[in-house]
Amino acid sequence: MSNARPSLGDVFEYGQMVAAGAIKEPPPTRRAFISAPASVDTGVIRQALESRGIAPYEIDDLANAGVSMPEIIDDCIQRADLVVAVIGGGKAKGNVLFELGFATALKKRILALVPPDEDLPVSEIPYLRISPDNREAIDFGLDQILRVPWPGWQAPGEPARKTEPIGAAADALLARLAAAVGHLDEQELTEIVTDALAASKISSLSYSSEIVVEDSRADFAIWSDDFEPWVGNPLLIEVRSRLSNRGDLSRTLDQITRMLDKTHTAWGLLLYGVADFALGDESARHPRVFVMSIEEFVRSLRETGLGEFLRGRRNLRVHGRG
Repeated sequence: MSNARPSLGDVFEYGQMVAAGAIKEPPPTRRAFISAPASVDTGVIRQALESRGIAPYEIDDLANAGVSMPEIIDDCIQRADLVVAVIGGGKAKGNVLFELGFATALKKRILALVPPDEDLPVSEIPYLRISPDNREAIDFGLDQILRVPWPGWQAPGEPARKTEPIGAAADALLARLAAAVGHLDEQELTEIVTDALAASKISSLSYSSEIVVEDSRADFAIWSDDFEPWVGNPLLIEVRSRLSNRGDLSRTLDQITRMLDKTHTAWGLLLYGVADFALGDESARHPRVFVMSIEEFVRSLRETGLGEFLRGRRNLRVHGRG
């Protein structure tokens, strides 16, 4: 556990100044409760949170004489916007799992950090299998979990954002696509997809090809309010310049599926430039990955927002109708 903690006395004094009107009250600060064994140095986690404008705290920060431990835990989790749980071994692991269960019951946003030699006996919780000093992986996990639309983080009265049709922008993108496909320029194809997504006004995009996930990959992940509840957030996207044969398609689908499993993500999208064979029913029937050419994707977004497009594809896959 890190000793470098903010002074709560300073915070309380600052709050009194705000209440007295001495200074203008700033926007509410997001808070993160770090649930970790006492033996764990949480300094790297704290730095990652603070760099995103999130105030981290642990049980010791809020402990008061005469207050029972269950009351302190309740206070810690109730006031948290985010809970970061570090799974350890022995009795400490049981304590963290108790706090994790409490946070789950309160529907808090959660990210669990699970060392390679430990298990997470709780299902449906986003987690990373990393050590708590892996700053790069923690940064990725925080960025991913924070970009997911979450009711508790939406300003009161703020309408859910929807993706929009890209209109005439599709024409310019299709012209670029024709040139890129001719040379099988995968970087240009990826940029075309990125520009199409930006034109559709998605909430956020994160490049994820740099993240090490054994035997799996995706070029990036995207988020938007109108993906809920149809396909969920994020949507993982893989871009391929060419699909050479059915074996190539099968391997790519398996790779994306492993990424979905390991990141606890519901749906993926495989976009390709050209296919040297006729895609059969195996791609249409795949339970969790949409497959289509980049040309079809861009043309579809001309008149339809991405959220509505994905909803139609999902309904066609699940119910046999759009």
